[in-house]
Amino acid sequence: MKSICIIVPVFNEEHNIAPLYQQLRTVMENIAQLKWCLLFIDDGSTDQTFTRICELARNDYRIQGISFSRHFGHQAALMAGIQAAQADWIVTMDGDLQHPPALIGKMISYLQQGYDVVHAVRTPFVQNRRKQLLSRWFYALYNYLSELPITSGAGDFRMFNDRVRAALLQFDERTLFIRGLLHWVGFKAIEIPYEAAPRASGKSKYSFIRKLHLAWDALTAFSLRPMRLFFGLVCFMGLLSIIYVCIALISHLLGKTMMDSNALWLGIIFIGGLQLLAIGLLGEYLGKVYKESQKRPLYLIRETVNR
Repeated sequence: MKSICIIVPVFNEEHNIAPLYQQLRTVMENIAQLKWCLLFIDDGSTDQTFTRICELARNDYRIQGISFSRHFGHQAALMAGIQAAQADWIVTMDGDLQHPPALIGKMISYLQQGYDVVHAVRTPFVQNRRKQLLSRWFYALYNYLSELPITSGAGDFRMFNDRVRAALLQFDERTLFIRGLLHWVGFKAIEIPYEAAPRASGKSKYSFIRKLHLAWDALTAFSLRPMRLFFGLVCFMGLLSIIYVCIALISHLLGKTMMDSNALWLGIIFIGGLQLLAIGLLGEYLGKVYKESQKRPLYLIRETVNR
């Protein structure tokens, strides 16, 4: 009999815990010959999220919970679930009911066909056009700058087997981007579309600033192309400078004036701005090296239930 562990990171989702459990229970109990458990990772919630998880766990031994000592972030919560899960198949999904549990049965069928990873790709969701547009821009920019393209709409809803889990456990990174790692490790994968449902309760915990932070971490964690682009730009500016110096010398010998002081100052400010941007970009990469060298734990556990 195969076993499956469904990992759900949650942060201040007290009103979504019970509805998600009911939906997952209905789906999983209709799948024969399958042992399953639901593992909630409470990412330092300040409401009654973990209390709701404990209430469910008292009545159903298949409900497990891990509560962090503080808020460590969604990616850390995902990795905590992957490290804690002990099953043949692993599912990761969000706790806001936008990822349809009914799709798990289809994912299982693909794994039984020999696939190692099943990525659920969100179809365009028109309820929030601004969010959809930002997501499209992120994936376009990421795929242009990154050395590891990701399909637009591929979030954290997926299923994979224990071989992929074992590969992920070999990583010891502090700047995590799980969906990027799952593409990096390779294996036989397939993508299936799904339509995201409206959020059942509450609001998204990913603010615009946090999304930008995640996007920047993803870019700098998987590619050196931003630095290479700046290097190419510097080389181009250097070539232009050499050409300008040659033209200026020739003009001086011919007794002609090249440009006034205002244009010269604009050029100096522009080049100085590029230098500051390049130094800032280099600082970002060095900062990530510093974080990796500290070897701090990804998370700290305050409490567990049914573990």
